[in-house]
Amino acid sequence: MIHIVGSQGIIGRHLLNRFENNEEVKAQISDDWNFSSVGENDLVFYLRSVSSPFKVMSDPVYSREVNVNKTKVAISKMIDVGARVVFASSDVVYGETRDSFVDEFTPVNPYGEYAIQKCSIEDEFKSERNFLSLRISSVIGDGSNLRKLLLSRNGIEIFDPVIRTPIHIADLGDICSGLIKSNFRQDFSNGILNVGGSSPMSIFEISLLEAKALDIKSPVATRRSILDKECRPGTVRMLTTKAQKFANLTLDLKRHYE
Repeated sequence: MIHIVGSQGIIGRHLLNRFENNEEVKAQISDDWNFSSVGENDLVFYLRSVSSPFKVMSDPVYSREVNVNKTKVAISKMIDVGARVVFASSDVVYGETRDSFVDEFTPVNPYGEYAIQKCSIEDEFKSERNFLSLRISSVIGDGSNLRKLLLSRNGIEIFDPVIRTPIHIADLGDICSGLIKSNFRQDFSNGILNVGGSSPMSIFEISLLEAKALDIKSPVATRRSILDKECRPGTVRMLTTKAQKFANLTLDLKRHYE
């Protein structure tokens, strides 16, 4: 059985739609905090969190209760019954990389409260063979926050530079599908997988591609706010060689706009 915890976000919705058409997979939404239906050998995509760095910073007590305290209890229960857990972490755990590139063995340097909370879960379960942390970069495509923002009004301002290694939701879905039959520790020796595209891009550059594809007015570049600088790093350049090899894909975001 495949369980999707946090089915309302872009990744959860995409996986539900993808697995719905797979006769070999029975996807199930795990509501609230009752995970009694999770059993031995099940696979859980744990996507639930307060995922906005801005919301986390504005209410650290509530976000820590959801992202850390309740999440630790939930994942512990799942692992105790013999389930495998794929945890949605973030590339911000690496902190500000500037011109350097980071891989799965680069020490973390969490930037902001959101990154600290993600690291707390990784540290708790890093020795568990049935736990895999996906350090996910910006997810682009249908249902993404960036697309919603661009469609909300024409000519919107986008902070620049903010550089990530973005991945299209379809490519992320392919990687997640491959995890169904994966042996976590055999395929990923330290229980970590960087999930992003093949090359770094600025969010503004991506927004230009999106605007052209959606046939809407191009956004305008603007300087990052003080709050944005406090919440998240400006640049995270992440190597995703393992993910590309695992999915047998060249995770080039631009190909989705050709």
